[in-house]
Amino acid sequence: MSISPRGYDSPRRRAAAEETRRRIVETAGRLFSESGYARTSIRAVAAAAGTSPENIYLVFGTKAALLAAWIDLSVAGDDAPVLFVDRPEARALAGLTTFEERLAAGMSLNSAVNSRVAAPLAVLDAAAQSDPGIAALASRIEAARRRDVEQLLGVVLGDQPARRDLSRATIVDLVSALLSIHLYRALVLTAGWTPRQYERELASQIRQAVVRPEASPR
Repeated sequence: MSISPRGYDSPRRRAAAEETRRRIVETAGRLFSESGYARTSIRAVAAAAGTSPENIYLVFGTKAALLAAWIDLSVAGDDAPVLFVDRPEARALAGLTTFEERLAAGMSLNSAVNSRVAAPLAVLDAAAQSDPGIAALASRIEAARRRDVEQLLGVVLGDQPARRDLSRATIVDLVSALLSIHLYRALVLTAGWTPRQYERELASQIRQAVVRPEASPR
């Protein structure tokens, strides 16, 4: 009796496919950064990644999907289909005891994410100016980011009383603006703030924007 090796080979094949996929995404990201989205062809990505254009189209479908994959990889540090609230960073935040601890850890997490997505979002913003498809992608990504911000805010606040004079939607608007890549670029990449300085000031601004004035942070 012979035993088919396919069951034993499939984990290896999956690992090889995942490695190839990541190499393609990282190569595309480098070329998008160097040459811009419009000037980077799938053929150029394939040549630099050591694969074929047909394979890239098979895996990703479109160049826009390849850009989206680069952004996803940059946001999370991996391309696993795991929601923000289920990721170890969010679980670690929820496990902290006080609001101030969760706030500091949340700002550190936001700073780390913004440092990773600064390059891909710059490519996205530039391409969106002339490509309606990329503009639609940018809108979807921003909507997803807002949902993540709302989840992060809920984790950080915990049972800390929020301001009564603002609606939940308004508070999320404020926090979303403060956590945005645009403010990160202005303060860290342009003005030269250190990440620690950025995180401290962000925590202070969010504390003022969110916490009920008569409530002592706990």
